[in-house]
Amino acid sequence: NQLSMKIIGNGELKKEVYNFIKSNNLNKHVKVFTNLQRKSVLKMIAKSRVLVSSSSYETFGIVIIEAFSMGVPVVMTDSFGVRDLYNKNCSILVKRNEVNNLSESILKILKNYDKYKYKTIVNYYKKNFSPSIVVNKIEKLYRS
Repeated sequence: NQLSMKIIGNGELKKEVYNFIKSNNLNKHVKVFTNLQRKSVLKMIAKSRVLVSSSSYETFGIVIIEAFSMGVPVVMTDSFGVRDLYNKNCSILVKRNEVNNLSESILKILKNYDKYKYKTIVNYYKKNFSPSIVVNKIEKLYRS
């Protein structure tokens, strides 16, 4: 089974990423997408076996919640914005700048894919992040 990697986004390491892909002859397996429409990003997430959020800083982690809403397990780096999204049945939390741990966590999800059940992940989303739940949480804040 051949896996492919899709990198979505832009960043200060863009040139290094392209050079790494080229110098390691990974062009057939790794594709970089920049400036995608939101719908295209969501379609890619829905087709993924795992979403990796390796940001050093993330304000909230919307893309992680979007992955959960589609039943996709997540490997995320530990940062203030995403730490509270972590759930052991849906994701793996990795310390920042630990590349080996990040790659091991990706492999762990892929090798134990049946452990990360679609229904469990979607239910976690529904109970914690669905629009009605978020609205109720905001209303409680305003009332208190």
